[in-house]
Amino acid sequence: MVRGLLGWLAARACFLPSGTALAAAPSRETAGKGETMKVFRTPRVLLPALLATALLAACASTGGYRPDSQLSAKLTPFTYYDEGELLFIGADTRAAQYIRDESIFPLGVALVNKTLKSMTLNRESFLLEDDTGKRYPLVSHEEYRASYRRSKTDERLADNFIEAMRGRFATFSYRELRMFPATSRLSTTSTSEVEVRRRQMTVGYVYFPVPEGGLHKRDLKLLFRVQEYPETFVVRFSVR
Repeated sequence: MVRGLLGWLAARACFLPSGTALAAAPSRETAGKGETMKVFRTPRVLLPALLATALLAACASTGGYRPDSQLSAKLTPFTYYDEGELLFIGADTRAAQYIRDESIFPLGVALVNKTLKSMTLNRESFLLEDDTGKRYPLVSHEEYRASYRRSKTDERLADNFIEAMRGRFATFSYRELRMFPATSRLSTTSTSEVEVRRRQMTVGYVYFPVPEGGLHKRDLKLLFRVQEYPETFVVRFSVR
């Protein structure tokens, strides 16, 4: 209860104007058998200072209120998503966290078609936006083949993502999304356009250039569109 009260007070204090004072609770006395017994409390002079110290520490530990850094909801510790009546779009960052010196990074994506009509996606369906507003399209197949060597590892790291998607949408059919060829396979086939049928999900990797200024611990956005609808769907995510 005390922890909950401190949490509530911390949230309120983060929004208080600078210099606003918090009133101390009054002391009280209880009487019994002709004598007065004082209930000992923290001195009124010290109580505001102690409260202020605790509240400032709480605000600092949570980073205060940062409306511009609100990320999308999580399906797993690495998977962020946006969901509406039309579709579910997910962005998985588990493989991306291991990128260090590479110029390309993998982003696991999942699209679930919740409508009764097919949806069509292609390479132009995906854009990355960094926290400065700069946007990046997918890398070319040529750049991917020439410089990326982690696709085999990426595939192993996708297991939890796929399992979580199949668990959430157990009644939907599944197909692999293969926008990029797996460099670890003999076959280098890929598709530039994918049709996702009604009540179907597709899961796989797309590859973006590492944003200017680095990849990790930044607020990034996956901007996604399908040909059949004018809306842009947004997943806000961060890579550890």
